Amino acid sequence: MLVNSLLCIFMPYNKSSEILCLIKTVKFNKRDVSMLMRLIKKNYLLAKLYYEYLYRISSFKGKEPLVVYQAGKVGSSSVVKFLESLHLDRMVFHVHSLRPQTLRKIRTAYYGDAPGCWFKKYEPRSLHLLQSCYLYRHLNRRWGGRHRYKVVSIIREPVARNISAFFQTIDLQIPDFLERYHANLLTSEQFLQIFLESFEDHEGILVWLDEELKAMLGVDVYAAPFPKTKGYQIYHGNRADVLLIKMEMIGQCIQDAFKEFLGIENTTLPRVNVSSDKPYAKIYQDFTQSLVIPAFYLDRMYGSKYTQHFYSAEEICRFRSKWSKE
Repeated sequence: MLVNSLLCIFMPYNKSSEILCLIKTVKFNKRDVSMLMRLIKKNYLLAKLYYEYLYRISSFKGKEPLVVYQAGKVGSSSVVKFLESLHLDRMVFHVHSLRPQTLRKIRTAYYGDAPGCWFKKYEPRSLHLLQSCYLYRHLNRRWGGRHRYKVVSIIREPVARNISAFFQTIDLQIPDFLERYHANLLTSEQFLQIFLESFEDHEGILVWLDEELKAMLGVDVYAAPFPKTKGYQIYHGNRADVLLIKMEMIGQCIQDAFKEFLGIENTTLPRVNVSSDKPYAKIYQDFTQSLVIPAFYLDRMYGSKYTQHFYSAEEICRFRSKWSKE
């Protein structure tokens, strides 16, 4: 029933407004919804219609969405789950980029040069890309003098973030890594070499705030000192209000931060999407415990504008000690 309904939606219409009117007439039960969510990850055109529909429904309610917007692997999934659990009657978007050039690059990696109904190079591991593509379009369409958005963004010390991001897709970089690891054919030194040479986003976390938050929302978090011991700061830009939280202190400051930003009290952050909970948990643990990061890499990461602005000398010293094993 679901597939037939979707095909009826897709085939006769080209205009998204007409398609969306038809979607509203389709009745879905719980099993249909479960199937729909699985199809969305595989079907680019269906995902496009789905998020167009959800956004318009949200707009009809007069509630602007909350946007959890930051670089990947900084602990944002916990914040998204927390916000969704509050049932705030508004959409919660979880995105890592709103830059069109970045979105095109990621889309090509997933779906090839010409996304079609079913064609894909490999299945996305989340819906971040799909949400980003349509949030970008609608934010730029709707943002004028009277529309503002609430944005939550998280920062994390760069070495830990980069290692976590490396393990997120390690099976794509080393397709047989589990077999090689269990056969003792991969040492920590080899992992380090692959990480240093093959990981493509070493600098991403360092420039993200300028390339994304400042460029896309007009919020320059470097314009004023960050309260390093407080752990969070709220910024007010022309397009959005932004809550910036330091991941390493989120457990200590989350109650004060969300009370000040959204008027929410008694907050408890769920623990989700943690690397130690994943199938590669033991490898991740072994890797991080035995890994000795070279001084040149630590200097590069911890001497950056990003780290120096948000972290104290004491924190940086502690990070360096952890990764240098000194």
